[in-house]
Amino acid sequence: MSPPPSPPPPPLHAFALPSPLSISSLLASPPPFTSLALFLSDSTALLSPSLAFTPVTLPPPSFPSLSAFVKPSNNSLVFLSFTPSKNPVGYVLKGNGFSPVGVCFKEGLLSVFQTGVLGFSVKSSNNMLVIHSIGVSQIWLLFVELKDNVGGKIMVELKKCAVIQLVNPVYEMCVGFGCLILGEKDGIRVFKLRPLVKGKEGKERKGNEKKGKSLLNGVVDVSVSKNETKLRALKIKQNARDYSFFMTFRDDKNKNPINAVSIRPFSKKTLLVLDSTGDLHFFSLKGNSGDFSAKLLEFNMKVRILAVLPNFSSKSQIFYVSDGGYLLNKVSAENELASLEISGTETIFTGERIKDIVPVSNNSVLVLTQGNLFVYEEKMFTNYKALDVKGSST
Repeated sequence: MSPPPSPPPPPLHAFALPSPLSISSLLASPPPFTSLALFLSDSTALLSPSLAFTPVTLPPPSFPSLSAFVKPSNNSLVFLSFTPSKNPVGYVLKGNGFSPVGVCFKEGLLSVFQTGVLGFSVKSSNNMLVIHSIGVSQIWLLFVELKDNVGGKIMVELKKCAVIQLVNPVYEMCVGFGCLILGEKDGIRVFKLRPLVKGKEGKERKGNEKKGKSLLNGVVDVSVSKNETKLRALKIKQNARDYSFFMTFRDDKNKNPINAVSIRPFSKKTLLVLDSTGDLHFFSLKGNSGDFSAKLLEFNMKVRILAVLPNFSSKSQIFYVSDGGYLLNKVSAENELASLEISGTETIFTGERIKDIVPVSNNSVLVLTQGNLFVYEEKMFTNYKALDVKGSST
């Protein structure tokens, strides 16, 4: 007699974290860290190394679109918050909590934030920070470095590496697997980060100063006179073919406008891209020549929220989609680089409208609704301390 079949994996369960104040948005740090920034309805924010520790309360105004986690090194994590007309503020993770840290700039960069340019957003990946300024139609690529010997204090230094002058609207930005990806009309534009950071060949200057292929863009080697130092950033146009290539959604015969509004790295060479009509696309890069393949993923709903936990080591991956209403789908997929096959879907109905989704692991996900923050897991937490959203002041 053959043994009975293995039981299916347990369904996701949920419990709500206590929330005296309404959470409007949340931001998660890159793995392997599990830090969170919760943005509240009163324009303050809570910053916590994980859900198991009491967070630090950040003063208003704090905006999710102007905030980012960065990793200047493998064992460090920094949270940066920008506000028009004010200097950015920073916090560095120390042990089980975040501590304030100073933010300094290379010449000419601080004035950009102090002018209060109308409208800008921030994205990050590891030690790179990307800022999109709508007011001046530019994107700035910044290198982030953590210095621990500046007058006996720890400082975060921002260096401008490149400026991209925009010629077309940008609806989304993403930094991942060594690329900067811009969401545009009818598709996405991909920039390789290395040429942008490295910059172009420079000339020798007095004091043996040279900025060349072996030096990071924005950094010069000065062995005699520091007074001759001049930091230069690479400046290119958005459609510069030497630095970028464009990947389209579909045939140009369709004249209806479709914009890329959400971009998520899926593996080392693949992306999931959500367009403005609610369709989800799978892109696979083929080498460094700009060749790619694209596939439309079929769902029985229009997708409004996409969440991915990138997995660079396994073909089996999980991502989450929602219609922005009460429906949450956990999707299991097999990634074969040039193709993506859906192997299973688990549907969850929530009691409140879904506002945001943040995967924590393959087996757990945070779901922000209109009134609560839920943790969904295959097994209920047994020794998990709920987040105290009242926080602590700094």
